[in-house]
Amino acid sequence: MCNTAYDVQIQAVCPNSSSAFSPVQTFTTQTCNAGCAIPSSMTAISGTSTLALNWTNTNASSYYIRYKNRMNPTGRQVHQQAIP
Repeated sequence: MCNTAYDVQIQAVCPNSSSAFSPVQTFTTQTCNAGCAIPSSMTAISGTSTLALNWTNTNASSYYIRYKNRMNPTGRQVHQQAIP
């Protein structure tokens, strides 16, 4: 959940015993955006069968990459790949 405070502790578990829990550490998740910004400054470096893409991070939880073959005469076959 966005902008939520949590307390976290860790305990070691061994074959015959367990430790005490560590001291509490607190963290807060990032604030959610009302909407996602469009990724910008995209660059593409291609090899014979590979492609490396870079873009400005928008702090999105994931991205979709959409691509198609420009030689496709109908121009309608579009592939979409989720990037976690």
